[in-house]
Amino acid sequence: TIEETALREVQEETGVDGLVIAKKLQKTYHVFKRNGRYKLKITTWFEMETNFHGIPKGQEDEGIEQVAWIKQNEIDFILQNSYENIKLLFHS
Repeated sequence: TIEETALREVQEETGVDGLVIAKKLQKTYHVFKRNGRYKLKITTWFEMETNFHGIPKGQEDEGIEQVAWIKQNEIDFILQNSYENIKLLFHS
């Protein structure tokens, strides 16, 4: 299922285990160009919870340079440099 895929991907890309989906969020749409052709990427987002207490580590071969826990009151500051469709996930 898409839920199982999301849980697996987040675990692989962050090293965080014990994840459970709290709720399904909306989809985002991103247009990009590859091999001279435009592509549409549709991403389904989920809010997840975990009891993991370790240090997350980005999956380097996927180009994930940094993974970090942030406090809820830091979200707006972090989102200042994010794409608008990502900001909407936190303010909907």
